Amino acid sequence: MPSDPQDQLNQLRVRNRALEAEKARLELQASGLEAQLQQALTLKEGLEGQLRQALLELAELKRQLFGERSDQLSPEEEEQMAEVAGDLKEQLQRDPPVSDQVLEDQAPATSSR
Repeated sequence: MPSDPQDQLNQLRVRNRALEAEKARLELQASGLEAQLQQALTLKEGLEGQLRQALLELAELKRQLFGERSDQLSPEEEEQMAEVAGDLKEQLQRDPPVSDQVLEDQAPATSSR
């Protein structure tokens, strides 16, 4: 038995109001989610900027510790190293000190007493 057209119209109106309420709820939810998304994107951009800065600082510190510049001596240090090397070469070319010979000579004489 077909229902009355007026009943069908009333049912459709009730259904329409329910759908409109659901639509409004979903639009409000979508608006809130969009605001959260914008906050998340802003936070992400800030964190990415901090990460980039930290990576740049890390790269600079690595260059300072391990880079070519860290192995180089200053001109003053190079001069000091050259002086030390020259002193060592000069010392190697000299005769051993006389005091070592005296000690060597005295050692057997002392033990015979």
